[in-house]
Amino acid sequence: MADYTVKRIDEMEGAYGGAFKRARAELGVSSFGMAIVDMPPNFEHYPTHDHASDGQEEVFMALRGSAEIDIAGERVQLDADHVVRVAAGTDGNGTLETVFVREDGEEIGRNRQAFFVEPGKFGYRLVRGELDFPGPGTVEAKCTIVESGSAVTVPLTALASP
Repeated sequence: MADYTVKRIDEMEGAYGGAFKRARAELGVSSFGMAIVDMPPNFEHYPTHDHASDGQEEVFMALRGSAEIDIAGERVQLDADHVVRVAAGTDGNGTLETVFVREDGEEIGRNRQAFFVEPGKFGYRLVRGELDFPGPGTVEAKCTIVESGSAVTVPLTALASP
């Protein structure tokens, strides 16, 4: 699972009557720098990158509006009430496991493979299923991103040969 922290700003410990929030301590940030990226609405071209080589963590905060951040395949909402810390070296790599199960619960196939998610470009086929079907019926493909536990089940129907 990706190493990140999401905190509500109004739930952070404050100093001086709560006016100064201890964001670094609350997020567990060990190194910190800052830049402001002013993006127009619906901007989808933020460069995919990680900081595996420089050890830099990143903290994201929406000053206005909202956004959705893809962290190693997990979608995290960002708005004016939350800040998100992403650990150094967190990338878009993950493992997709697909288990094929017949209607009676019998497992008939399993595929596990690495993949990379580039935001906005996740559109290629990850699984090539080659299963033996003795006759028509339904099989479920239970797909799970191992690192996050995110899962979806896709029903597949085998039709009789013409």
